[in-house]
Amino acid sequence: MAVADLVIWARKSFGKTISKVYMRLYIKRCSYALYKGRCKPFLTSSNKRRCVACAKSQLSWTVSQWEKVLWTDESIFEVSHGNIGRKVIRKKDAANDPSCYKSVVLKESSVIVWGCLAANGVGNLHFYTGTIKAPDYIRVLEVNLRPPVQRLFDTKRYIFQQDNARPHTAKITKTWLRTKRVPVLEWPTAGPDFSPIENTWRILKRNMAQRHPRNMQQLQDYLLQE
Repeated sequence: MAVADLVIWARKSFGKTISKVYMRLYIKRCSYALYKGRCKPFLTSSNKRRCVACAKSQLSWTVSQWEKVLWTDESIFEVSHGNIGRKVIRKKDAANDPSCYKSVVLKESSVIVWGCLAANGVGNLHFYTGTIKAPDYIRVLEVNLRPPVQRLFDTKRYIFQQDNARPHTAKITKTWLRTKRVPVLEWPTAGPDFSPIENTWRILKRNMAQRHPRNMQQLQDYLLQE
């Protein structure tokens, strides 16, 4: 519950208007503190049942079975640098001290990155800008799916994992996967992101923050170097 919610509750319950400032002081007096709420996906009863059913179906999987999975996903990477939004600590007459300036980026650029990995290595990265739709997603798979499958699994069987984003579950995408005989791992809608590729994205974004790419080409070059 946020401070604004408490203010509304107090007005409805007691007929009195209490300021947000006073409410914050009262919260502190009661030994509470304000924290950023943790995010979690909104799950309907149907979503929950499917998540449980999916988890139970994979509960007895062995390590060798999980090693057959090709994990795929997309993530957004941004070209942003400087210290936008930070406050500076300075004396009143030091407004023009260069060390107290904030770097300004007039326009941040972003790119969507598709990638994949398996237990024994990583696959291709594919970059694209704008909104991705089912035909775009199919073109990504046409170019980038077979090479890592051949390299990471050789002649062994594999299982293709993707989340339930709309381009992934579109009718034409399902038809393409079925036509190409790609075995797809069942994945629950709005399920938890326990795919190992999520950790890989997090590592890459941390590394990009340390390397400070100055433009889109440099960002893509740095990602490929990783």
